[in-house]
Amino acid sequence: METGIQLDTSNARQALGEFKKAQIADTACFSQTLDRLEADLDAMRVRANAWAKGDIEAIQKLSYPDQKGACDDAMLNAEFVKKHPELQNVKERVRSAWLNAAEKAIDGNTTSFAMLNLANIVGEDNYLNLLKARGYEVTSPD
Repeated sequence: METGIQLDTSNARQALGEFKKAQIADTACFSQTLDRLEADLDAMRVRANAWAKGDIEAIQKLSYPDQKGACDDAMLNAEFVKKHPELQNVKERVRSAWLNAAEKAIDGNTTSFAMLNLANIVGEDNYLNLLKARGYEVTSPD
C-alpha cells in the first residue's frame, strides 16, 4: 500500500536552480550530526541490542538524538521552499498519508504489517500515538 506523497515535478528545473542559489540554515543539522557520530556510538549499540531483543521498554528509556529533525527543518524551512507550494508541509503530508494507509489496511484486513523508522515509533510525536488518538488500540510487544 502506498504511504508516500506525490510531488509535482513540472517545474523541477526552476526549483533546482533556486535550490542551488539558496542559503540553507543547516548549521544545526551539521553540528548535531557530528555530535551524534562523536558521542552516540555506544548508545547506538545499546539501542540496536534492545531492538534486536524486542526490549521496547529499554528503547523508550534511551535518548534518541534527532539530528534528522534538524536536517529536515533546514531543508523544509528554506526560503526556496516557500516559493513552491508542492514542497510545503511535506512532513505533515507524509504523516497523513501513512495514517490513512494504515487505517485502510487495518479496516480492510484481518492482519496488517507496517515498517517504520525507529524515530517514528518512539517519542511524543510518534505514529503509534497518532493511531491511539484516532481511537485505535496499540499494544506494544512483550
